[in-house]
Amino acid sequence: MLKARDNPFASHRLHKLNYRLPGISWDEIIDKLRGLGFRAAVVGDEGTGKTTFVRELAQRLRANGYCVQMRRLSFGVPVPRVFFRQLSSVPDSTVIILDGADLLPTVAWYYIKYVVGRNKRLIIASHRQGLLPTLIHSRGSQVVLRELLSELIGPCPEHIQHNSLQLLQRHNGDMRKVFRDLYDACSG
Repeated sequence: MLKARDNPFASHRLHKLNYRLPGISWDEIIDKLRGLGFRAAVVGDEGTGKTTFVRELAQRLRANGYCVQMRRLSFGVPVPRVFFRQLSSVPDSTVIILDGADLLPTVAWYYIKYVVGRNKRLIIASHRQGLLPTLIHSRGSQVVLRELLSELIGPCPEHIQHNSLQLLQRHNGDMRKVFRDLYDACSG
């Protein structure tokens, strides 16, 4: 039985994984973002890497000289009123990244769009399309899963690869659930 810290699918290992871009470079993503006026959405189902993507995007924007402020919303946690006041005071040159925008009630979302206005830079991560123009659609895929498995455990034994691909299908592309099941399999 493995200790939690030695499990190849432990959360501290998963958080070190980089986002796998689907046939596009980070420079192209940033160029596309500029073309959208820095108002865009990262869209995808649960567990497909949206949060990983926006974290890495924030790092790359900072490395390119942009000031970035990230906010993460969580299901069931009310958004404090001070959050809206803080957004209104952010300089126009700052890139605001809002992870979990679809968790906001419709009225709060429209208020944010009003507060942020057309001059401010806003990137969101959302499960649904249509809130802002889509920058990238995040998806769980067999190719990405194989790459991540290889990074986590090296050459992937056939039975783990087969099992993980079945899990990916069972969980409808939710890689977070796949890794949770693989963690449990390695623990017990």
